[in-house]
Amino acid sequence: MPLMQCEAVELLTLIYRPNPHSSATPQQMAVLYLIFALGSLVDLDLPPYNSDADHYFDIACAAMAIKPFFENPTVVTVQALTLISCYYAHGGQKFSMGSAWSTISLASSLSQRLGLHRESFSSQLPSKISNRCRALFWEIYSIETLYGLSVGRPTGTCSSNINCPYPPDEPEDAQPFVKIYPGYRHARWEGTRIVTAPIMEAFLTTRKPSYDAVLAMDQAIREYIHSFSFERFPKYENEPPSAFIQRHLIPLFGKTMLLYIHSGSFVEAMRDDSVHPLASSYSVSFLAAYRNASEIIKANIMNFASHPMLFTRWWTIWTGLFNAAVVAGTIAIKYPNAQFAPNAMAELFTAVDLFEKGTTSSGRARSGLAILRRLRDKAIGYTPGTRAMNQLHDPSTIPKQKRSSVFFQDTPVLLPIRFYSRVRHRLLHPRNQDAGIRPFPRSGTTHRTFNGDLILPSSDTLIQRLRSQM
Repeated sequence: MPLMQCEAVELLTLIYRPNPHSSATPQQMAVLYLIFALGSLVDLDLPPYNSDADHYFDIACAAMAIKPFFENPTVVTVQALTLISCYYAHGGQKFSMGSAWSTISLASSLSQRLGLHRESFSSQLPSKISNRCRALFWEIYSIETLYGLSVGRPTGTCSSNINCPYPPDEPEDAQPFVKIYPGYRHARWEGTRIVTAPIMEAFLTTRKPSYDAVLAMDQAIREYIHSFSFERFPKYENEPPSAFIQRHLIPLFGKTMLLYIHSGSFVEAMRDDSVHPLASSYSVSFLAAYRNASEIIKANIMNFASHPMLFTRWWTIWTGLFNAAVVAGTIAIKYPNAQFAPNAMAELFTAVDLFEKGTTSSGRARSGLAILRRLRDKAIGYTPGTRAMNQLHDPSTIPKQKRSSVFFQDTPVLLPIRFYSRVRHRLLHPRNQDAGIRPFPRSGTTHRTFNGDLILPSSDTLIQRLRSQM
């Protein structure tokens, strides 16, 4: 949030307990109504994207229009614009990443006009105000880089021009609403400085970064994730959503960024060697993309199981899950005989399941579900043995007198679905892998990579193995 909790308390006091010596400005009223609007969106006791949120947002926009803010912008102006961008990005009837990006870009531009990105600005202010301004700038910069990566547009803030230090953690007695663990905000801002800002400056330009630069960013991201032990934060039996997010969000964010930087090289690996991508010079990215996609899907299983009402409303979760499902589906389609194809197929089905369950509360899930369903159906068609069975069950190849509903009761689509449920159970419960479906390769002729590793079996098809175990 672009304002601290103690600031919100002071704002509430100013408006609800006014005194004759001070009164709230229209922009301060807008900030308060935007807090109400965002609070309505994330209130798990209210329906997703309820009308109250839109009502508060409309009032806030009306308050912002009372007085022009371009001539003499203030810190409150920047806070209001940042909150507006967050509202656009949180979903609902007004969801628009384009509007979110435009608004946060304006907020960032005004913050630089004020000098928030410079240490000299905050050093001239009282300690309490200085810390608030520093926190505001880092929140703006973090949101701007994240939205920029989402829409594919570079930020107007150059990291080399920033020398604003991090403010200290907010004391516990100044957090009446949500407890923020010590070190969490610094870890999030450090992620912006080390991860998202360099990625944006490298990828959102006219020149593609070198592969060595991609691998260097990979190493930097992994070092960042391991440098902050988020598991050390206290864990409660009935963990509130805010505590759960602080322990799990940044590691998931790191995996999403790893998938982002390796996605282009993942495609290059398949172009280099369409049969054996691990023999490509981009094999590291091929493996990294799939492993991070797999970990993103597994992490979201835990997220939706723990706090489904929270995560189904969050557009960033759906974006990362969609990209991970596309990677898993691509592998299942292009390499159906590979060792990792069964797991990739299971993960694709799992992602489709999550999207189907999220359609009731997320427009983002509804928009991506149709694409993932087509990808899943195509992956089923590329499952070994399925194409032959499709020809066998094609009505056009069967005499009319032999066509009956009984013949089509066990369609070729149902077999991969039963296969998926068995593999997914082993994917989520690895202790039970001592029996049942065995991973590839098995007996029969196999193809080998340049280093002799087994990859693709050319005999015993998947369907034959599954039939023997069902």
